Amino acid sequence: MITRSGKHIQISEKRYCAKCKEFELQVCYKVRYREHAEQVGTLLKMSYWICPTCLTETEEVKVQPLPTDKVRIINRMLRMQEEYAISSMTITSEPEKLVIEITVKE
Repeated sequence: MITRSGKHIQISEKRYCAKCKEFELQVCYKVRYREHAEQVGTLLKMSYWICPTCLTETEEVKVQPLPTDKVRIINRMLRMQEEYAISSMTITSEPEKLVIEITVKE
């Protein structure tokens, strides 16, 4: 999968393949989000998976809440790694508090 910034990422997960009839390490090749028409304040997350053994494609749909401010801040901090020379980043989430530790490359 290619992100908006052009970065390549791969999401893989052990999932049951109905055709192979066993758990295989499948690859997610596309994720799409859409507002849920029936439930206000939620999103539909559609993940598209492929089994590398038999090439069977499956779609997984999950309902999830809209991202909170805390989630948006964490996502913005993670994007900083693309813009700055950061060698490591640790983000700890506590009630009403985010603790962020960043190690910068010299």
